[in-house]
Amino acid sequence: MVLVLILISGGAAQALGDTRGSLKAYLDLVMSTIKTEGLNSERVDWAAIDARVARLVETATGYSDTYPLIREVLTQMGERHSFLLNPDRIGGQDEVWYGFDQDQDGRVSYVDPQSMAYQKGLRQGDLISYVIPSERGRATVTWRRPPVPATRQTDVTSSTRPLWFPPQGDVRPGGVARLTLYPISVLSAKTSGLKAYATQGQQVLARLQPAASCGWIVDLRYNLGGTSFAMSTAVGPLLDPGARMYFKSKSAMTAVMYQDGQELRTDGAGLPQPIAGFRVEQPTLLSGDLKPVAVLQGPLTASSGEATALLFKGRPKTRFFGGNTAGLTTGNAPLSLPDGATLVLTTSRMLDRTQTFYPVLHPDEVVSPATDALTGTDLVLKRAETWLKEQCARSD
Repeated sequence: MVLVLILISGGAAQALGDTRGSLKAYLDLVMSTIKTEGLNSERVDWAAIDARVARLVETATGYSDTYPLIREVLTQMGERHSFLLNPDRIGGQDEVWYGFDQDQDGRVSYVDPQSMAYQKGLRQGDLISYVIPSERGRATVTWRRPPVPATRQTDVTSSTRPLWFPPQGDVRPGGVARLTLYPISVLSAKTSGLKAYATQGQQVLARLQPAASCGWIVDLRYNLGGTSFAMSTAVGPLLDPGARMYFKSKSAMTAVMYQDGQELRTDGAGLPQPIAGFRVEQPTLLSGDLKPVAVLQGPLTASSGEATALLFKGRPKTRFFGGNTAGLTTGNAPLSLPDGATLVLTTSRMLDRTQTFYPVLHPDEVVSPATDALTGTDLVLKRAETWLKEQCARSD
């Protein structure tokens, strides 16, 4: 018995030693990456953090025990854009999703056409009063459609939240067409989602081109971000030849631009190179002169949504409407970790074509309130349509 106990004890000690080595390598990878590549990493008290890392290697029982310290380091950097995804959150899906999204005021920003919520009549612009979950993935939603004050109750079911929502388009009155871009998760790179998103965005432009005699609206108000290259490829046909933006990291300045269905970025020698996965096989070509574009933005326009707006900065015949953006005008780089977690680290700042950095994007015309409380009219959209029609009248 004694011999057996010694063997078991020895095996456990060896396994524990392997664990300690793995934990040290794990933390060394994370901390060195943050220190060398993370923006504002100089704000971190690295002497104190290094000491805590050494203690944690001796006391942690698994990788998950390192997460609080990693998140504390990200907090010390003062970057709102960096975060650590637990392994069980990889896939970009919420635990419970009822087929629609809403903004901070309860206004529906997106409804999945395949969801029960859509089938029961819920639409973008409706106002949510309550969502009361019940058993087995169901919920009762109380909502109304302005300007009608009366509320309705609808039973909905939960579903799998997609990694991305396809670009949408609609025809507006008076020779105006709108392209609406929603978020697309960076995790869509594991699927064909990035290319599909870019392709569908250009297909919307091709379909609506006959209706856009006066100009275009690019609606980014509900674009919380994700992958900027997919979005910029989607709007590529609307951009002027000089359109580009820059990502400025600690060690380099990289230009990003669109050309003939392909997203490009400069290499170390400053030469444009194709970005894999972002080519539209049959790119849309818009005929005629450069049309006016109204860009709609607001507090939910964030990250890659802001990057898309930046591409239109300096474009002729372009005006921005709505409110200030979220102020996440920085670029993130994902780092896959050995346990399946992902460190999403802010490594660069976004600059416009003049290499100007905007902590927040301000509109040319502030439209507030964004919605008429009595009639439910989308005042941002209405003002943009009016401006486009004015441009059209001047060109006649």
